[in-house]
Amino acid sequence: MANGRIIEAAKAAFTKPRIDISGYLNGLTAIASGMIQREKILKERRQTVDAIEIDTNDAGFQEVFNSLKEDIFNGDISYKEGVKKLQKMANVANKIVPEIRTAIENVKLKGFSGFSDASLENYVAALQTGELSQKIVVDGKEIQTLFILNPEDPTQVLMLGPDMQYTDPKLILNKIQDITTKDQGSKPAETTISYINKTYYNTEEGLAKWENESNAFRTTLNNQFKISEKARNSYLFDYSFTINDGEQISFKDYYLNKALFDADSEAYKTYQEKMNNLKGDESERVKNMLLFELMKSDTNFEEDIKSFVDEIVESKKPSYKFESSDKPYDPYSEAGGVIGEVDNMFASLKSYDPQNPVKIFNNTYSIVRADASNEAQATAIKAKYGDDANINNFYVISGTNIIFPGTTKEGVMKGLRAFKAYQPKGLIGKYNEFLDYANRNIDNYIAEPVNQDYTDNDDTSTEKINLQSEQVVKGVDIEGTTYNIKKGQDGRFYVESKSVSGKFDRAGGKLLRLIKEKYN
Repeated sequence: MANGRIIEAAKAAFTKPRIDISGYLNGLTAIASGMIQREKILKERRQTVDAIEIDTNDAGFQEVFNSLKEDIFNGDISYKEGVKKLQKMANVANKIVPEIRTAIENVKLKGFSGFSDASLENYVAALQTGELSQKIVVDGKEIQTLFILNPEDPTQVLMLGPDMQYTDPKLILNKIQDITTKDQGSKPAETTISYINKTYYNTEEGLAKWENESNAFRTTLNNQFKISEKARNSYLFDYSFTINDGEQISFKDYYLNKALFDADSEAYKTYQEKMNNLKGDESERVKNMLLFELMKSDTNFEEDIKSFVDEIVESKKPSYKFESSDKPYDPYSEAGGVIGEVDNMFASLKSYDPQNPVKIFNNTYSIVRADASNEAQATAIKAKYGDDANINNFYVISGTNIIFPGTTKEGVMKGLRAFKAYQPKGLIGKYNEFLDYANRNIDNYIAEPVNQDYTDNDDTSTEKINLQSEQVVKGVDIEGTTYNIKKGQDGRFYVESKSVSGKFDRAGGKLLRLIKEKYN
């Protein structure tokens, strides 16, 4: 027994007391789990941050980018805010800058349109050559010039723009993507070439075909211009066409030679002298830059475009003329007598005399110029044609409510069609034939535009001078230059060449507008 007790005593002496540590272990487990989870989150965040990389050669940009990463890792900036800023910087370096490169390559491939801001063109060229990526030394420190970090927000990247100011790279991308290229005028150019390549025979049918297709050409071209201003500008600056058996015509030359200057003026001679001293490429660039700047302040620019298109249209017009016998009515028949009176009344637009309007149908109707002092007439005209409508170019058929523009083909035809309602029903068929005739011979009816207020009092200073067919007027002073002018048998104005005596060329552009302000 003694031995047994000794053994038990010894066993008790050498056996550690049993302690319940389950709660302690549970706590340690929770801590360990939390630490593991935290390390996992931190690892994931670091992987996310490390995954954001940028493609840049700008050392300063890269340095700030890496510094921002460390601030996130060290907890100096919140993870959420830091990642947002990293992504913003990466978007500039990895998306916007490559898109800028692509946009520049696209412009390079297609070619700058002549319609280009010279400063923007130079800027793109400087980007291509690397001129803007040169380093400069400021306070002994070498820095990049193309990209800088916003001093107010060091995570925002700014880029040097065409105006030599630092701005958001996205805005620069938009500017480059908005550059007009030479290819953008191809559709209206193809429309023009297609029209020029058509053949119109010198017959009644040929003239009718030309009238229809020339109207369709104008409509298509105008719609293409409305759809895309870039297409219009490229068409005007980048394309030339061959008309009249080999004559080269471009809007640039037309505008500078006929609309802006007069071919015989001193200003044009000075311009020519300067241009003749330039090489071909230099000459075209100077033309482009001059036109680009002038068109901004030219209030008649749209009218000059229309005149240019008109010149192309007129180059295809057949020379066929209707004889009096071709009129679709017999003036000695009952029906023909009625239509003949209408014909005479509308023909009076051409040589309009406010003191002696042509009266028809026993003085029932006559065409008179709209009265600007008549509030009802003025309101009706401006409501339909806009506030800028020149009331002096509108006409009223007395005895009716018809008011129409008398200085355009469309306006005269509108007046003729409206007056059809005042004809006997049995005459409508013959009247329609007359409408076709009038449409083909519209030049016989269109009134000359009046560009100043008309007066019928004794003061005739604002009235235009009527010229007879083939009448020559010598020494006409127009903006300091004298011209010899005449009105041709076709009703158009001609100017005598200063280099070839007796040679009269058709007036156009600005010179024509100034002549029409003075002469009928």
